[in-house]
Amino acid sequence: FDKEAKKARFDFTIDGSQSFSIRLTPSFEVEDPQRDIIGSAANRAMYEYINRENKAKKQVQDINKRLKSDDTKVKDEAEKEMALLTKEMTEFEKRAYETGKQYRFIQLVKMFNGPEVPDEVEDKPLYYRTHYWDGVDFSDHSLVYTSDLFNKMNVFFFGILYHSETDTVCRYADMLFHKIEKDTLMMRYFMDYIMPKYYRSTRNIGWDATWCHLVREYYLKGKCPWASESELTNKRQTVEFLEQSL
Repeated sequence: FDKEAKKARFDFTIDGSQSFSIRLTPSFEVEDPQRDIIGSAANRAMYEYINRENKAKKQVQDINKRLKSDDTKVKDEAEKEMALLTKEMTEFEKRAYETGKQYRFIQLVKMFNGPEVPDEVEDKPLYYRTHYWDGVDFSDHSLVYTSDLFNKMNVFFFGILYHSETDTVCRYADMLFHKIEKDTLMMRYFMDYIMPKYYRSTRNIGWDATWCHLVREYYLKGKCPWASESELTNKRQTVEFLEQSL
């Protein structure tokens, strides 16, 4: 291997069979999963999905360039291609979920891809926010060791809900935390990340109110058993101080 190759990395999954081989291209890619992966159906399913997704991303980039064209004909053709590709990828994902549902990678992809919004729904953003966590199995504690759960949490609170009013943020936070409030590990995972960001944020109006709500609803009601007495005392005093000027 040359110096660049030593820096390269590739993913594989150990799911069932622990004896398998994967043949890579010089750029550390699996060119043909059926041919290049021996002894692991889980890795074949993973790379078939990854390769199709990567191909679709390149197709989207090409289509997007043509969508910016001033030529009406070129633009119309690009729009048709995009609609066809969207339909094709939707069908591909459904097949992948069904045929590979026993494999960990496919399970994670389905779990973290987000909810599928029905065409007949009028308020699609509202539906998406409300059902954002529906597919996540919070009883599976191995999720806290993946980047997927962290990314989904970060996007939800500091992407989707970033510009929302305090009441809206608190409502959706409650919808999530009521699902996991009896699960100490999951509660701590979420609270340890989002609480410091909401605490006395000078850039975002209303974030201190969100912090106060979460403290009163979860810490001061005994739903965060990892918190020490001194931490609870400190949070109680801070809430009482902040609430005077909310």
